[in-house]
Amino acid sequence: MHRNLAEAARAALAVACVPGTDGRAAVPAPRRWRSTTTTVVADTCVRGDLGFVLLLHRRKDGLVAEELFFSTREGTGAWGAAEHLSGSGGIPDLTSPEEAAAVLRGWSMTVLGDSWTLLHTGRPQADDGYEPMRFHVLLVDENVGHLDIEDSTAGASPASHRLRKPLTSRVALLALFPGECVTVRTRAEAGAGVRSVGEPVELTGSEAVAGAPGRSTRSGWGRTGSTCRPVAHVPPRRCAYSVIIPCWCHAADPSSITVLIRRRRCPDQVQGVGTLKTARHWRAAAVLLLPVLTGTAGCAAGDRPDAGEAVYGQPLAEQFQAATDATRDAGTAAFLSTLTYGAAGGDAVHRAKGSQDYERGTSLAKLGFSAHRHFPRETLEFLQVSAPEGGQAVATAEDDVYVRHGASAWLRYTPEAVNELGETTGVIAAHAAGDVAPYSGTLADIVPRAIPREKPERRADGSRVYRVTVLPEVAAEVLPRDLQSLQGDWGAVPVQLTVRLDAEGRLASAAADLGPVLARLHEQKVLVDVKRLRAAYELSDFGKPVKAKGPDSSGEPVVDARTTLVPIATLKKGRCATTGATGLATTAVVRPVDCTARHDLRVLAQVKVDRTFPGERDIADGDGYARTQCERASFTAPDDWRRGGRYAEGFGFVGASGVSIGFHGGETETTVTGDYTCYLRTA
Repeated sequence: MHRNLAEAARAALAVACVPGTDGRAAVPAPRRWRSTTTTVVADTCVRGDLGFVLLLHRRKDGLVAEELFFSTREGTGAWGAAEHLSGSGGIPDLTSPEEAAAVLRGWSMTVLGDSWTLLHTGRPQADDGYEPMRFHVLLVDENVGHLDIEDSTAGASPASHRLRKPLTSRVALLALFPGECVTVRTRAEAGAGVRSVGEPVELTGSEAVAGAPGRSTRSGWGRTGSTCRPVAHVPPRRCAYSVIIPCWCHAADPSSITVLIRRRRCPDQVQGVGTLKTARHWRAAAVLLLPVLTGTAGCAAGDRPDAGEAVYGQPLAEQFQAATDATRDAGTAAFLSTLTYGAAGGDAVHRAKGSQDYERGTSLAKLGFSAHRHFPRETLEFLQVSAPEGGQAVATAEDDVYVRHGASAWLRYTPEAVNELGETTGVIAAHAAGDVAPYSGTLADIVPRAIPREKPERRADGSRVYRVTVLPEVAAEVLPRDLQSLQGDWGAVPVQLTVRLDAEGRLASAAADLGPVLARLHEQKVLVDVKRLRAAYELSDFGKPVKAKGPDSSGEPVVDARTTLVPIATLKKGRCATTGATGLATTAVVRPVDCTARHDLRVLAQVKVDRTFPGERDIADGDGYARTQCERASFTAPDDWRRGGRYAEGFGFVGASGVSIGFHGGETETTVTGDYTCYLRTA
């Protein structure tokens, strides 16, 4: 959608700047929406070689939205590709005379909203070429013929800096550089003359950059020959010590008037109207524009704040919690979660990619593992043990997790199944829908547990980047379960986490440098060839319909893990089983099958380890003793089992053991106990 809108914005700038025109006749005027009319040009604004376009369009969901685009004039005089700066949906239909009149409430002009963005203007007074430009959107009465804009910046001559701005529609776009201040008056054509309509509005830019006031390079009104000029927003009165401005509130009961009052400090006019740094002050479908009021009030419970305000209006330490709510309020989103192991020979990557439906508490993802061909072989084999099988899909629906491979039936893990099958299923249960997201086990779970301490970096697109730290044991939760179990103490070195929230305060991405976590694994002689360990998480396509269907809505077959899988320790000698399509990447829990069917293993024996030694022995576990018993069981297996080389891979074993030190008869003893399953592996 934005691509088509960007093309419309670029075309609007091209026709608005045709020599000899006033920008009005060439630009299509807005009209009532029809099936063939989805986008209209509300206004254009040009500052030197910077062009801005405000578009109104009706989205597929039926809501009216505004979009602000930006372009730069190239050396040939043509406008470059337009870029999207900001937008919001659920605004009134300003092409409707009835809705526009309801917003104006008898005024000749009102300010609909304002926003600011850090842009590369290239002006000498700009810091590295970048300046915060402020944008304002005005709505005027149908009787207004044009706007009279006076440059009231300190030191400017009102007589020499006046601009007559023709109106493309009833909506006017105005943009200001830092430190600029203008007064806007509405004018109505009266026969051969012009008369003033209503009270003037004084508007200012964002705070001036250091040293900007007084420079001879200040951009003046009427000097560029453009068809429009920028303007910023204050109420329809002179700047006072304190200004209380109206904003949009979503009223749960349209018959009631809900008021949101925002106070803004109003410093010297040369410096502008202050530092309100929000995206845009539009909001929601059934809205009321309130007159300027004084006093205090608040949006009623259930009211929705302006885009981004629900997050960026919170204290810094609470913004990640608020961002979690804003992300969930989006309804749906696509996600990509990766865990990258960097080695000298290349990278290996665990990946989960899919979609989430926050309202329904469901998700659907494809899991994968890939490695560079020069990635260290031993480490690769270690990581492949817990890597998802090719074509593995995972779906979640509240507390239940579903797994399948290819076109097989979905295997459902309920909380009851997880409890009965044991901790091995934790690798699946870790993805069950949580309080943060429908798909858990990613950096999304970590972000709200971090607390921002420093103000974020503001990007040109309105997003904000935070740099925070989290405890290493918290960051380690994104590791595969088998890696988490290898280290009980993750130390105290904090993990660096970078978080980006979009212009509306939703989580857009997160990245963590897991160096401190990797260092602790190295102490256990694990992943010694891995030099970099990094986790990343990205969200996109907010609010878009989820096309892929999970097991809860696709009508595909579902089987219960509780009745389909069993712990291998419960299988008798000679039974066969498969480990595929379980999502567990283990032989501890298997799917029993007939030995005439395709299978992965055949049980040799269930063995016990129970050895006691005098004195205190340095024994890690009972695996060695289990191996000896399993080797004997393999030698005594029936010959017909091995016929045709079916079990040429030899034997394996799985189980658990413990080592204890005690006293008996006054003597120290070391005891090793455990239970193991011996099995033959198919070729």
